[in-house]
Amino acid sequence: MQDDQHRHNVLWMGEIQPWMTDQWVFQTYFGNDPEANQISDLRLIRDKNTGQLAGYGFVHFHTHEAAASVLQRLANTQVPGTSLQYRLKWGLQRGPRDS
Repeated sequence: MQDDQHRHNVLWMGEIQPWMTDQWVFQTYFGNDPEANQISDLRLIRDKNTGQLAGYGFVHFHTHEAAASVLQRLANTQVPGTSLQYRLKWGLQRGPRDS
C-alpha cells in the first residue's frame, strides 16, 4: 500500500516556533546530520487563515531506514543553539486537498 510506505518515510516535527523558517529548520535540525542527503522534502505547516506557522511540520525521507535513523538519534535531544528539544515522531502528510 503506497500510503503505508509513504507514512513510514515521513517524520512529524513539533515545537516549530513562529520565527523559524524552512531554511533555518533544515540547517539547524538536519544540516550536520549524516542522513540530511536523504531528505526529499521539508514542510512547515501554516494556518490557512493567518499564514502563521501552526507549530509543526513534516520531513520526508527517501527511505524508511533514513527516517528511522534520524528519529532514533534525534528524538528528545536538544536542538543546537536553542533550549528546545527535538519533538519527532512518525507522521503522515497528505497531499493538497482538491477544491
